[in-house]
Amino acid sequence: MADDRLQDDGFDMIYAMLDRLATGDAKARVRCGNDCDRRMLLLAERLNVMADNLEQAVNESREMASGLGEHYDVLNRIAAGDFSARANESSANGVVSRLGILINRGTERLLGTLEELRRADDALQAAYDKVRDVIKFLPDATLVVDREHRVIAWNRALEELTGTSEAAMLGRGDYAYAIPFYGYKRPFLFDFFDAALNEITANYAVVKRCGETLLAESFVAEFRGGQGAHFWISASPLYDHSGRRAGAIESIRDITERKRADRELQEAKERAEAASRAKSEFLANMSHEIRTPMNGIISMVQLLRYTPLSQEQQDYLESMEISSRNLLFIINDILDISKVEAGKLDLEYADFPLRRSIEEVVTTQVAHIRQKRLELQVSIPDDLPEVINGDAMRFKQILLNLLGNAIKFTEQGGIRLEVTLVSRRDSTILLRLAVADSGIGMAPEVMERIFAPFEQADTSTTRRYGGTGLGLSICRRLADLMGGRIWAESTAGTGSTFYVELPFTIHARYQGHVMNNEPTFIPTCEASGMKLLIAEDNAINARSLAAILTRLGHHVDTVDDGRKAFDAWYDRRWDCILMDVQMPVLDGIAATRMIRQEEVGMELHTPIIALTAHALQGDRERLLAEGFDGYVAKPVDIEVLASELRRVVGE
Repeated sequence: MADDRLQDDGFDMIYAMLDRLATGDAKARVRCGNDCDRRMLLLAERLNVMADNLEQAVNESREMASGLGEHYDVLNRIAAGDFSARANESSANGVVSRLGILINRGTERLLGTLEELRRADDALQAAYDKVRDVIKFLPDATLVVDREHRVIAWNRALEELTGTSEAAMLGRGDYAYAIPFYGYKRPFLFDFFDAALNEITANYAVVKRCGETLLAESFVAEFRGGQGAHFWISASPLYDHSGRRAGAIESIRDITERKRADRELQEAKERAEAASRAKSEFLANMSHEIRTPMNGIISMVQLLRYTPLSQEQQDYLESMEISSRNLLFIINDILDISKVEAGKLDLEYADFPLRRSIEEVVTTQVAHIRQKRLELQVSIPDDLPEVINGDAMRFKQILLNLLGNAIKFTEQGGIRLEVTLVSRRDSTILLRLAVADSGIGMAPEVMERIFAPFEQADTSTTRRYGGTGLGLSICRRLADLMGGRIWAESTAGTGSTFYVELPFTIHARYQGHVMNNEPTFIPTCEASGMKLLIAEDNAINARSLAAILTRLGHHVDTVDDGRKAFDAWYDRRWDCILMDVQMPVLDGIAATRMIRQEEVGMELHTPIIALTAHALQGDRERLLAEGFDGYVAKPVDIEVLASELRRVVGE
């Protein structure tokens, strides 16, 4: 019984200890005396060990809770913006200590990140301020809107243009930004980014897209006191870093003065074109008026050569012919410079014999050279190509001008013409012609001036030697047009040398052919026995031309207006009609049209050659387009007319 009671007392102490531990008393222990049962004593010892461990754990937990509470306070201070707060890193609890270290490291990193963000924000603000300043001081009136099309920038130029301040417009949307400009609410150009083009053109005069940028022109009647103003407008979208549309910028430029200048320029251009047309018409009329009597004079001179003449009469006739030709050269120079200045002088490329062309030019000047008792030396190397491709007429015109000037300004001594092959590459050659004289020469200061229109070395030269001063100007412009160049070397009192370099091509069939030193001549066989009708209102020209053609063996009738020409064609068949262009009653063009209309459906085509004093650029093409088969300019050169007759009748 005593043992049972002792055992019950031991259990009571154990239960009491457990109750104290359960209520948080970690210091509760079981104390058994020596009289305790051995098994009870062992149980009490184990319970006490467990209680000791529990007490230690409780103490450690309290210490950790205390450390975590301190860390929590630090984190709250950091969250509140107190970045000077630091956690305790020397806690007796290792976990708490490590946690403090992590908190402090995180705080330092957070401070570094915040500093970087602050610097980035400062840089962003500086860039934003710079952009605002740029926009503010742009010369064009400019506004910027955000994603909701509210004004976020309204620069000074726009303030001056509209009289509305930026402060009054910032934040305004719903088309309110249009009121200071148009006087009422309406879309601006940036409001049409996603609109169809026809919708935009309903609001703007001129519209075009350049990528995402819209460009437009607008006339606003409310500006300039009701006179209105023209504006050129540019609108572009703005995007944020994610690529979303964040707003738009629109610039407005007042182009009223430019439009006025454009109108004035257009009016000036039209006046200049009208003046150019008047000049061309004047030249055409003067050409006609001068060439018509010239045609009569030259034709009569040619007719006189068919009559018996004394030596004295032949001398008079030669002087008359030279004077007529000189006058014709002057007329041609004036027409050529007009065509070059108008940009209407075209080159006609064809194969032509090089040596023969040079000899033809030299032959025309031989009489003049002999008359002045000058020596002439011509040097043409044998290795030059026999046939080249280029504009033969302009080539000969340049050479004739240079040779004529050399003769004109040389009183004694001689003249030398030298042709040189400068280079040859494949089918292209570069020729140099040098014309040297022992004449009056020129001072260095006038060397360049002589190539200007109407210029000679000095006015006394013009009075002494005559001429228009156009020849060298025409030569330079022709050389430029042909892809070459011309220049001169001269010493006053000892003579001058003029050089011209011109490029030409050689067709494959002439590759390897060199000059034939035997003189060559153009055959002058004449077609004869044709029935010809001359329609010419000038009686002298008609009579002289008819007489020449009759002497050449042709049967000739004449009429003096286009209506009679048509009637004569209708009544008879002719081998060819020589039709003057300007005639009374019915002009030559109208008469030719009537003939061509009547020929429709008929197996008949009568060749018609235009005889005209119009010799400006484009006259030949225009007349051929009107139905003429050929073209001969007045004064009529019999060789040219005979060649044209052979061509059109042969065709």
